[in-house]
Amino acid sequence: NVLGQVEILGSSGVALAWGLHYYLKNYCNVHISWEGNQIELPPTLPDVRVKVTSNDRFRYYQNVCTLGYTSAWWQWDHWERNIDWMALNGINLALAFNGQEAIWQRVYLQLNFTSDEINEHFGGPAFLPWSRMGNIRGFGGPLTPTWHEKSLRLQHRIIRRMRALGIIPVLPAFAGHVPRAFPRLFPNANVTKSTAWNQFSDKYCCPYLLEPTDPLFQRIGEQFLKTYVEEFGTDHVYNCDTFNENEPYTSELRFLRNVGHSIFQAMINVDPQAIWLMQGWLFVHDATFWTEPRVEAF
Repeated sequence: NVLGQVEILGSSGVALAWGLHYYLKNYCNVHISWEGNQIELPPTLPDVRVKVTSNDRFRYYQNVCTLGYTSAWWQWDHWERNIDWMALNGINLALAFNGQEAIWQRVYLQLNFTSDEINEHFGGPAFLPWSRMGNIRGFGGPLTPTWHEKSLRLQHRIIRRMRALGIIPVLPAFAGHVPRAFPRLFPNANVTKSTAWNQFSDKYCCPYLLEPTDPLFQRIGEQFLKTYVEEFGTDHVYNCDTFNENEPYTSELRFLRNVGHSIFQAMINVDPQAIWLMQGWLFVHDATFWTEPRVEAF
């Protein structure tokens, strides 16, 4: 601290932001939160010599459902504040899930789905997490062309900001769920209707799950990820959930192993450095089904 200046050294953008926040919070009585700040500094900046080291290589943030519960309607100013808050709190790995419906729309149109078939598949903005995980379809939709366009624009800003700070954006990948219209275009495809989730009626539940050994699984998984990465670039970490609160139709270990294998194969075919980051909620939610051998096989 020389003439009112504080020097912070760090190993990354996030480390520097975290160091700044550590100093402000612990020595200057400053409070920075999602919704409000108290950033009045003391008349004289405290002279401190301290080294802070993280215990962890990765500090992960968000749940896939956050995009429905919390940030469905966030505009850029809210995202910018939240991303800065992430860096100030040492978070360096976070979900960046916006814009995926716009990319899926591109893919589905290339595969000759009609606009109506696509619209009845996507949930509305507040229900996208459960639409993405194959729990529901069409509920609260359809999504408008303006929504798709703005979601792409927003995602570019989110990812640019994350990367500038040194936060690794976790991108979406293909979990295996496809629209109900799939057999019209691919009559020989091996698909299974998902089970009803939370008593949703047939109009809004149960998209198809594409059999992992069907060659179409790789084709569609690769086409989606390739299109997404062409649009946004990649930092090689991806997330998707196939069985979120949806029990697999069979407990056969070979099937469970094939699902896990096919999801990851589609990732590494597009990005050989791919890392699959998986949320563990399915195992906790249905511990009766997910015995240790089944978890291991998957």
